[in-house]
Amino acid sequence: MFDRRQFVAGLAGTTILAAPTVARAQAANWDLSTVWPDGNFHTINAKKFAEEVKAATGGAVNITVKAGGQLGFKGPEHLRAVRDGLVPIADVLNIQQIGDEPILGAEGIPFLVGSVDELRIYHKHIRPVFERVVQNNNQKNLYIVPWPTQYLHLKVKADTLAGLAGQKVRCPDRGAQDMVNALGLTGVVIPWGETIPALASGAVQGVSTSSTASSGSS
Repeated sequence: MFDRRQFVAGLAGTTILAAPTVARAQAANWDLSTVWPDGNFHTINAKKFAEEVKAATGGAVNITVKAGGQLGFKGPEHLRAVRDGLVPIADVLNIQQIGDEPILGAEGIPFLVGSVDELRIYHKHIRPVFERVVQNNNQKNLYIVPWPTQYLHLKVKADTLAGLAGQKVRCPDRGAQDMVNALGLTGVVIPWGETIPALASGAVQGVSTSSTASSGSS
């Protein structure tokens, strides 16, 4: 297992790398689906994981990371895509899977965890739940990577909440949407791959995402 908690300042959901539970004795060549671009730290982690798996299996298991949504799957579709055999392995952002498994949205609750120590305590309790959920979907967690803290990135400058009223903000999940709505903005849930076009067209005026937004984020 990989422990990437050193990358975290706070928790805003977790990415799970999931694969089918079916054992395969023969050599396997798997395409790993991820929506994050090549420069994103999740994609870098996945490529390092693929290298280590290949070395550990003597080349019997060869994983090719397909970054940037190359395989055509959006983030909220990944749990289902692996479950249904449409892709053998995927990078799954748990808070986006609530349409299939609502409990996976638990980590999207604002201010639930505020430090790495709190995260360790929380994961002692929530990790077994996640394991059961993915097992029920015919998968297995291979490793879990916590997200950096979320921020609001906006085109407008405002010194008060009143100055932000009505601004449309892209959100990664329902929890973030509820939070920005409570602040007087208008949250719109949009997958990361559709965020840049939404900003360019004016469909949204801001983005709720993590501090790694410059390389593609949540």
